[in-house]
This record gives sequence, C-alpha cells and structure tokens, in this order.
Amino acid sequence: MDTPEPSFEELLADVRAGRPGAAQRLYDLYAGHVMRAVRLRLPGRLRSRFDSLDFCQDVWASIFACPPDPDNFATPEKLAAFLMRVAQNKVNMAVRQHIGTQKHDAASEVPLAEAGALPGRQEPLAPDPTPSAALADRDAWDRLLDRFPPVHRRILVLLREGRTQAEAAAAAGVTTRTVQRVLAQAEQQGATNP
Repeated sequence: MDTPEPSFEELLADVRAGRPGAAQRLYDLYAGHVMRAVRLRLPGRLRSRFDSLDFCQDVWASIFACPPDPDNFATPEKLAAFLMRVAQNKVNMAVRQHIGTQKHDAASEVPLAEAGALPGRQEPLAPDPTPSAALADRDAWDRLLDRFPPVHRRILVLLREGRTQAEAAAAAGVTTRTVQRVLAQAEQQGATNP
C-alpha cells in the first residue's frame, strides 16, 4: 500500500528535520522553477562561461544548508517564488562580476579568429591532441596493426606515412587491389584514417 504524499507543511518540516527522501521530493517539485529562473536571467554572452546547472546546484546547496522554515512559506507558490528569487540573485551576482568589470569583462572577449590573431584560420593555434589523447590513438593504432599479418601491416604503415596506394603496393610488393582490400579491412575494424 502506497503511503500518501505529505502536505506542503509536512514536506518542509521533513526537510528541516533531515528525514530521508524529503530533500529529493522538494527538489523534484521545485527544480523546474529554479532552472527556469536561471535560464531567464543568464545572458547569452555568459552562457559559454557558465552552465545553468551550476547555478541551480548553488541554489540547492544554499537551501539545504539552511532549510526553509515552514512558518515563512504559507503556500507552495510562495516557496517557488522564493527559490526563483534566490536563483535570480545568484545569476545577477555572476553577471555583475563578469560584465562591465575590467578583470572579467565578458563583453570585451572576442574569439581569436575574429580578433585577427589567426588570419585566415578558424582553428586554435595548437590543434594537436593532448598527450593522453595521442597515447590513446597510438594504442588503438597498435591494436589494429596486431590484427594483420606483417605484409598488411607494412601496407598500413606506408599509407599512414602519406604514400599513395600505388606507392604502398610497389614498396610492399603487392598489387594495388591488395592494398585496397587491406585498407577496406582496416576501415571495417575501426580505423578510419590509417
């Protein structure tokens, strides 16, 4: 038999008392209000810096650090309005810190390509993968090579070095058709660019 949902006052009392599940029920009921308030207040130019969920978590951390007193909120609507104001205040504080101040002025930020720092280029100056990504790629390449016999491995290495299919065929002593077949097998096994 299901237990009936607690009333609004009982829910707030349960949250203040720290009863199991009460905080989750409160969150489930009001999380949408908090998220909506954050998204309405967060300016577009700050969305690349801040995630809406960070503000929401900050609101809930504040609420659960000092749970609402049932005597202060006569209705669920008053609690929702309070939570929305807390969310708006958190966003407003970040906006004040990051727009119009010399140190964090988001309005003065311009993507590198637009600033002329990268004439004719749209990618960052260091497009190389991180060391861990390079190591993961190298491991994947080694695992792929292990699946092939030595002649086929040589073909794949030659192709990866930038040789044409005809050059790889001549260097490995096989036909171009064999190179194409090895390349197709490698692509089937997960290598898109040997």
